[in-house]
Amino acid sequence: MSSDPIVRAAVMRFAVEGFDAPLRGIGADAGVSAALIMKRFGSKEGLREATDAFVREWIREVRSERLADAASADFLARLATHDEYAALVIYLVHSILEGSDLGRDLVEELIVDAGDAPRHEVVDGLGGFFLTMLLRGDDPTDLPTLARQFLEARS
Repeated sequence: MSSDPIVRAAVMRFAVEGFDAPLRGIGADAGVSAALIMKRFGSKEGLREATDAFVREWIREVRSERLADAASADFLARLATHDEYAALVIYLVHSILEGSDLGRDLVEELIVDAGDAPRHEVVDGLGGFFLTMLLRGDDPTDLPTLARQFLEARS
């Protein structure tokens, strides 16, 4: 996975603020100027392509390590129960809600990985988790607890 501090800062900032996050904020997080980001990536879209590539690689790694979870309709919710994955899960949720290639590809992969589970179960699991996230419960900053509550309610 990328060790590029700009890409990592952009993933975190996009997770928190969405894809309209300003380059100045990303630059400040990475300790560089917005001009340097533009020089390195050519545009904000170029930076977004780099962050999507980083997140795709992360998904591949996590799914290969957690095969049992990868075949679950609740894959993203299960990942979100881990603090270290929370920002990346939120990034994926933004991607899915935006309808980006990354988001569409992930949904299709989750459906395929669910095997015999009907397509609607995977979509229902994602939709229920998204609504839970959007409504945010009592503490909007604690995604792992929110994800655990969601999974407990589904079981």
